[in-house]
Amino acid sequence: MLCPTAILADYPKGLNVPLMRHQRQALEWMHCREQGNPKGGILADDMGLGKTLTMIALVLARKLTERRTEASNDDDEDDEDNYCKWTSKWKRECTQWELEIKSKVSGNQLTTCVHHGQKRESKRKLLRTYDIVITTYTIVNNEHKVGGPLFGIEWKRIVLDEGHIIRNHKSQTSNAVCSLCGLCRWILTGTPVQNKHMDVYTLLKFLKYPLLDLPTYWKRSVEKGQLCLKTILKTLMLRRTKAQLQERGELSNLPQKRTELIEIELDKDEMKVYQKVMDYSHDVFAQFLKQKADSYEILVLLLRLRQICCHPGLIVSMLQNGGVQQMSFESEASESEFDDVQQMSSESEASESEFDLLKKLATDDNSETARDFLSKSNSVFDLKRPSSKMRKVLEILKTSVLKTNDKAIVVSQWIGVLEILGSHLEEAGISTLAFNGQIPVKKRQDIISEFNDPSSKKRVLLLSLTAGGVGLNLIGANHLLLFDCHWNPQLEAQAQDRIYRVGQKKNVIIHKFVCKGTVEERIQSLQKTKLALADTVLSGGKASQDTKLTRDELQHLFGIKKR
Repeated sequence: MLCPTAILADYPKGLNVPLMRHQRQALEWMHCREQGNPKGGILADDMGLGKTLTMIALVLARKLTERRTEASNDDDEDDEDNYCKWTSKWKRECTQWELEIKSKVSGNQLTTCVHHGQKRESKRKLLRTYDIVITTYTIVNNEHKVGGPLFGIEWKRIVLDEGHIIRNHKSQTSNAVCSLCGLCRWILTGTPVQNKHMDVYTLLKFLKYPLLDLPTYWKRSVEKGQLCLKTILKTLMLRRTKAQLQERGELSNLPQKRTELIEIELDKDEMKVYQKVMDYSHDVFAQFLKQKADSYEILVLLLRLRQICCHPGLIVSMLQNGGVQQMSFESEASESEFDDVQQMSSESEASESEFDLLKKLATDDNSETARDFLSKSNSVFDLKRPSSKMRKVLEILKTSVLKTNDKAIVVSQWIGVLEILGSHLEEAGISTLAFNGQIPVKKRQDIISEFNDPSSKKRVLLLSLTAGGVGLNLIGANHLLLFDCHWNPQLEAQAQDRIYRVGQKKNVIIHKFVCKGTVEERIQSLQKTKLALADTVLSGGKASQDTKLTRDELQHLFGIKKR
């Protein structure tokens, strides 16, 4: 059933804030989709266009409709026994949904329960008394293993916020989520495709799309072109971008956004370290081509090259007493990210069985000068010495942000990098806030509120990339500094839309840092390929199914010319 996308729905009674035109159109489309098969769909509007509010409006409107239906029902049937009145929603930040509902809906028209923590409700009977139950993907996964209360209820509506998290159909989280019982099923995501066609398969599996929720049928019918994915998505998915709405004369209050590419020259000593690791990488890659080296070693070397671009000291900090010192890197990524190349190389610190990189480099170079240069005592590895990239960040903050009333967010995929940068900022008299996966959930909203407060003296937020991809509203800032490059450009896009969204009053500037003559430049071209893939899949075109790094791409990243 093809539902209309241009009809404006009525405002639900009890909603405290107005809906924009595109939200009312989405609301009418969602009403229609809940009458179709499957019941529900994918709301894939660009990030920052108010998908959360639209979903709240749907829940409120449907509840009011059900009340009127029950009032006119003469047989007075007890509706409690089929458990179809109750709604289940979840995301990593439970508190945001709860705050949104309380602030946007008048009175107690929608009762909520945050199902999280060790003291969460264990009785299904009590969970059924709430209109909305808010929980996390982790809790769903845990309760699936033990048959917890979430799996004994037939929910009226199941909503996945940041639904792309389940894109790995082989993950435990994806299987747990798909096992929940519900009448209507919804996915909210601004990035429905991140890597490959199979990202869409997992979403359709959750929606219980007939036949296409079977992997064998999917491969035969969609990947081989017998069915048009564009037609399927046109039926089940509604997607509008900011650019499309602006072309239609909507979002007139949304300010402009521009991206500045900041190219950085590594200093002499930094480049010397980088080049030595690159030369060694060429040797290892040659062994890899002869199948005498493991692919994991190649990925680790890629990781080390990228770390040198941030600060050379990052490749030394793993060495302590002949072993490996664990750095404070972000490790909150979901299972669905394990198939990203980035996740293969930075999900965890190098194990002791990896190899002591600097030791091998020093051993392979017989000159005493080389051994001295690669010693931890070399000042280039001193974390108290700001790297070239960090010096540039300091310069931009001082000249473009702190001289005005603006605020800025610095984003890195590694908490360790943010900690080093934070110490240099504090030393320069710049007070900062930090937001990452290690921050307790109860403290996160306070950090966001303090940063967004115009009167707050905290004008720089240090944000981990994966935490920045999860439904945060950070419109208190209008500068975003992307400190390092990630394989998955959708994560960077999500971080950008934390500040470029409805409600932003100032023009937004994205500062993207790239070290010249390094692997970071080559990662840029891979990002463009991934973005093109997403556009192709969503438009129904043909695209390569293999999104893992090929041998040719690895050669390109290491700057090795094909023979």
